[in-house]
Amino acid sequence: MVSILRSNQPIAWLIVPITGLCWLLLSLWVTEFALGSLSIQALGSLTAATLTHRIYVRYDFVERGDPALAWLSMVLLLLLMPVESSGVAIRSWTALLLLLTTTDCVLQVHRQPLTSGLQFRSGALAALSVFLEPQLFGFVIAVAIVFGISRPFIFREWTMMSLGLFWIFALASTAHAFCPDLIQPVFASSDVPLRQDFNNRLISPDTARIWLIALSLWGALLMAREKSKISLRARTTRWHLMILFCVSIVIGMLIHPPALLVISRELPPAFDPNFHGVLDKVLAIGVAFGVVGLVPVSQRRHGASAKTAVLKMFVIVGSLLILFMPSV
Repeated sequence: MVSILRSNQPIAWLIVPITGLCWLLLSLWVTEFALGSLSIQALGSLTAATLTHRIYVRYDFVERGDPALAWLSMVLLLLLMPVESSGVAIRSWTALLLLLTTTDCVLQVHRQPLTSGLQFRSGALAALSVFLEPQLFGFVIAVAIVFGISRPFIFREWTMMSLGLFWIFALASTAHAFCPDLIQPVFASSDVPLRQDFNNRLISPDTARIWLIALSLWGALLMAREKSKISLRARTTRWHLMILFCVSIVIGMLIHPPALLVISRELPPAFDPNFHGVLDKVLAIGVAFGVVGLVPVSQRRHGASAKTAVLKMFVIVGSLLILFMPSV
């Protein structure tokens, strides 16, 4: 398994779509959910895994690209996936994909002489993601923190990012004022989550989230120990990703969706702050970036090093199996 996850051969990447296909077929067999709803979830997971793989390889997160992160992202997205109606699923997956696209833009800023265009696109895409899912409001703050670290005191670039942020909300408000039918279906109260979080799992949702976060912190600490072995670009990428996902998740869990970000004065049931469907998707991606540090590098090991590598894979696979395990 390690040789597959750490291989840079194109055929090794097939493990990701094969995982999604197996989940789709198994879900059709053991559940009563419609093919359309399950297909949206499978396609959304595959697309998100593709974008995380792009970030993983393009910005030197690791020296050699491999399917480890994409596979972990796919598995964790399927593991933490709530049961949603088609409308809610489309909206939450779209918001997640916009968030990942924004992350891609943010990471491009590293050591660029002029980033006004990138910051405008980052602001606009982040605002659109928050417009669809107000619980992602923390992501806008996270983007601002990253730009504050990497591009401080550059008035033109910060102005362009602010214009990108407010442009989307101004456009959406105008469209709602003149053509409410174009916007209102996005917030239709009938598109409520069908069921919250894990269905008939042996492990409770909160326990599973805490355990996955602990695993990701373990992996992140192991990657931090590689500081002297990796490039400045890799360290910057890892640091910025940690800020983006940690701040987004923490703020999303602590605050209610700001009323300013929702056109309707009454929050629809789909925006119930007790429902963390989209936040669990962001958590899955963030945890994957940490847990990938536990996947051993594919090379011959001996003695204590070999035992440690076996222990890491045992913990990863064992955790996933236990978290997937249904209650009896």
